[in-house]
Amino acid sequence: GPVSPGGYDFQRRAWFEQLGGVGFVTGSCMAAELGPPPAALGVMLAIAQARARASAVIQAAAPGRGGAFLAAVATGDRSALSRADAEALQLSGLAHLVSVSGLHMVLVCGFVFAVLWRVAAAVAPLALRVPPQKIAALGAIAAGAAYAVFTGGDAPVMRAFVMAATAFGAVLIDRPAISLR
Repeated sequence: GPVSPGGYDFQRRAWFEQLGGVGFVTGSCMAAELGPPPAALGVMLAIAQARARASAVIQAAAPGRGGAFLAAVATGDRSALSRADAEALQLSGLAHLVSVSGLHMVLVCGFVFAVLWRVAAAVAPLALRVPPQKIAALGAIAAGAAYAVFTGGDAPVMRAFVMAATAFGAVLIDRPAISLR
């Protein structure tokens, strides 16, 4: 427990961070071969690398402060924003613009839905058998899930994905996607 009443409780924090143990060494460390990472960790690392590459491409195409802002908006990678720019966004009440959330999910899912709906409607044999908006809704849900995973799956993006999936799920079961009830 904490050293003093109400003090910092390292045990509690370690439990919430799922740390099984901590320690220290008094001698020199030796390198060890760890082998390949577990499959889930490998997938998470691949997604993080893809996000970093996308951020680097955006920053290379638009160098400077604008590229850093665009990278933050598109990928959720805010590491390129200067401390002054991040503080200015917070002080002006605009920090939510670089937090991947509802706006970004609407743009991704809405774009995919609109494109797939038009493509599915243009293919007559398909459109006569399956309603094009249902094909588009499935594609939009898949795109939203992929975008949520790509951007790191923070709470705001997951909340936005659940809301988008609910609306597109309503399209799939022939219910109004937007209702006042």
